[in-house]
Formats: sequence, structure tokens, C-alpha cells
Amino acid sequence: MTNLPEDAKWPRAAHWLKAHDGVSNVHVSVFGVCASQTSISPTGAHTTPDAIRQALLRYSTYNYSHNVDLGTLTAADLGNNESPD
Repeated sequence: MTNLPEDAKWPRAAHWLKAHDGVSNVHVSVFGVCASQTSISPTGAHTTPDAIRQALLRYSTYNYSHNVDLGTLTAADLGNNESPD
């Protein structure tokens, strides 16, 4: 993970999204589909789920324009599938 400074007023979405370890009452789930072999042209689509998780380090759980903090919801990361192709 990228070494970014921590700020209590900027809760990172990547920290909010926790590995699913028997988490109950989950409001939001993320499941990565690493498909690329069935694509018409060669792509790196199989790297997208992990790239999105990495990008979440730069985003907060708070949305200013809607005044909503997703950090109040329970989120679980269900990992990636083995081979959807």
C-alpha cells in the first residue's frame, strides 16, 4: 500500500472496506471479478479489482455534496474470484 499520511478527519475508504472475516450485518460488499481472457482484445482487466482497492486509499468515506458518510455503514471485502473466464 502507498505510504500516505494519516488524518483523523479524512477516514480512508480502503480502511473502511475490511476483509470479510465473518462480519455480520454487512450493508455493502465488494467482490472482484478478474475477467480478461474472454475479452475480444488483450486487456489488463484482471488487475482492475485490486487497482480499485488500492485507489480507495486516496478517497474518504465522506461525500460533501450529499453530506453522507459511508463510514457509518458496515462494508466487507469478499476478495476476488479465482478465474471467471
